[in-house]
This record gives sequence, C-alpha cells and structure tokens, in this order.
Amino acid sequence: MKVIEYNEYGPAHVLKQSQKEVPLIGNSDILIRVHASSVSAADWRMRKADPFLARLFNGILKPRKVNILGFELSGVVVQLGKAVTRFKIGDEVMATTGFKFGTYAEYVAINENSMVVKKPEGIQLSDAAGVPVGANTAVHFLLNKGKLTRNQKVLIYGASGSVGTYAVQIAKSIGAEVTGICSKHNSELVTSIGADRVLNYDDPNFKLPDNYFDLVFDAVGKTSKYKVSQSMKSKAKFLSVRKGTATMNRKNLEMIQTLLENKSLKPVIDKIFPIREVICAHKYVEQQHKKGNVILLVDGHF
Repeated sequence: MKVIEYNEYGPAHVLKQSQKEVPLIGNSDILIRVHASSVSAADWRMRKADPFLARLFNGILKPRKVNILGFELSGVVVQLGKAVTRFKIGDEVMATTGFKFGTYAEYVAINENSMVVKKPEGIQLSDAAGVPVGANTAVHFLLNKGKLTRNQKVLIYGASGSVGTYAVQIAKSIGAEVTGICSKHNSELVTSIGADRVLNYDDPNFKLPDNYFDLVFDAVGKTSKYKVSQSMKSKAKFLSVRKGTATMNRKNLEMIQTLLENKSLKPVIDKIFPIREVICAHKYVEQQHKKGNVILLVDGHF
C-alpha cells in the first residue's frame, strides 16, 4: 500500500511517499480502506519535533516510533477479524488511532472496540475525517473535566479552530451560553455555528466582562488563567489544551456520533488537499491560521 512517511525531523518536505505492506489484522480488528485523513497541529509538531518532548516520545535523533503521521480518518471496512461483531464489510466509519498515528496510508487496522464508530448518514466521508480528534477533545475538556451544564456561561478562546468550532457547538447543544474569542476575520464563522457573543482579540477595544464566566476553555493553548482571571467567577474553572491531553474515550465518540445524526454538530472544513499535496497541506496548517479542519483525501489521491 502507499503511505506518506518521514524518517527525519524537519520542514514539510521531509514527508515522502513510500510503499508498505497492508497491515495484518487480529481477531478483534477491522481493516479500513482510508478515504480521508486530516492535518492537525499534532502532525506538524511531531514532524518538526516541536516541542522537544516529541523527541522523547518518538526518538531523540530521528523518528523511530511513529513514521506515518495522521491520527484520524474516515473510510470503509474491507476486512474483519474472526471475533468482530460491531462492524460488517462495507460499513463507512470514522476513527482515531490516537498517538499511534498512521492514517496517512491507504489502509489502517484498528481494534473494533477502540475509537471507531460508524459514520452517521448525512455527513460526507471527507468531512467525517475531521471529526474524531477535535470533537473528542472538546467533549473531554468541556464536559468530562469542565462539567459544563445548561445555562452556565463559557468562554472559548480560539473558537474558530478545529477544537474551538466543536466546542462552540457542543456547549450550545447542552444549553450553555457561549462567548467565542477569535480574529475579526473569523467572527462570522463563529457566529454561524451558534456562539451567543463573539469577541475579537485583534480589536483595540477588546475587553472581557468582569466576574462573568463559569468556565474558560483555551482551545488553542495561547492564553493563560492569569490573563482571563478577572472575567471568571470565584469558583470558575480554567482549562487549556496546553495543560493536558484529551483522553480517547469511545463514549465521547458515540455521543459525537449522535450529535452529528441530529444535526446539532457539523464539522467546519477549511481546505481539502489530495494526499499527494501533503507538503502544501502541512505548510498551510503550520501557519496556525486554519479555520476548523484541513482534510487530506487519501483513496485514489496519491
């Protein structure tokens, strides 16, 4: 099968097409023909070994543990392990492989009991590839850790990114009041997905209300509790993607599946690249100005 891999840390051009064997599946695994993947901050940071801690995870001098990037996908089940009961051949699915990565490939094997669910009807396969990681991260921080409830007031910093766009919609789906922070350029987008109020960090008159929010969620890791503390109620929580990794939880993914089915959630897609243009896609995402998700079309696009 064709894959995109990298064997040294560095800029986007270290990504190269190569050939690998189609993965073998175990009794509880399914083999997925990948339709699409995505490009996230985790992908380009792993490729560059930025921060340095990536080298402790993946090899000090060169990548040894992960050579194929991409950690979410959509695709079609083409082979079943003998013990598989949740899926059948031909099912369209969406999944994340977590920090095993490996989705910049024509085929991926994954345990049926891990982070994989059937793709809801009414959502395109290409769009579904951008759902599992960003949406799970939003659920993890807002609901699992933040315990956000109906009528609470939440501030989402970085509301136009992948995690942020899901966070806005998930918070609204449970009845919270949502204030999003983003650039003026992205205000219309954040309003269109349900934010009650949008503040622009590039506005010279930017100011947060005092003693107002029950929860502040930094969805991009670019602010701090100190900077927003005056806007938080006395018992408010501050959570940031910079302060922890979202747990991969299939119950979260099943809840996301339901929100997609009932139209309470939709993926925001910024750009779509064929995987043969993966270098351009990485360069674009590395600028850190993407809106929502950037998708890589895999099947038939090498």
